[in-house]
Amino acid sequence: MSEMNMNASPRIPPSPPPPPLGRPGPKPPSAKELIEFYTKKGMNHEAATEKALEDLQKALTYAVQRFPKRAQAMERSIGSVTSSLEYLSKRMDTLEAKLDTKPSLAGVFGAGAAAGAVLQATFTAAPHLFRAIAQIGRSVEQPSSSSS
Repeated sequence: MSEMNMNASPRIPPSPPPPPLGRPGPKPPSAKELIEFYTKKGMNHEAATEKALEDLQKALTYAVQRFPKRAQAMERSIGSVTSSLEYLSKRMDTLEAKLDTKPSLAGVFGAGAAAGAVLQATFTAAPHLFRAIAQIGRSVEQPSSSSS
């Protein structure tokens, strides 16, 4: 039965994906810990050593193969942030250009004061203007009524 344990490799669940860059992940087991683990499972020291080496090689291969994918993902996220910042910069430039074309507070105040003066003059002169138009109308009517 001990030979059966040596040939049958115990099923080890796949290792979880590595943590995102910048965060320390869980410490991987050392070679000594792996050898002790497989020895406790019933393997002799030589088979446990071989299995520990195999597992460490698989972990190294996984880490080396995984790195380019993580680097590409990081590059994509940096690219998206860069494009977002460029878009924001363009929007800010557009907004700044629009604000630069707007009149200043003094200009707006001056235009409002001028418009107010024009309205005041119109309302002040309107009664005189209506009286003058009425007098013209009456003077036009009087000669035509006397001739009939």
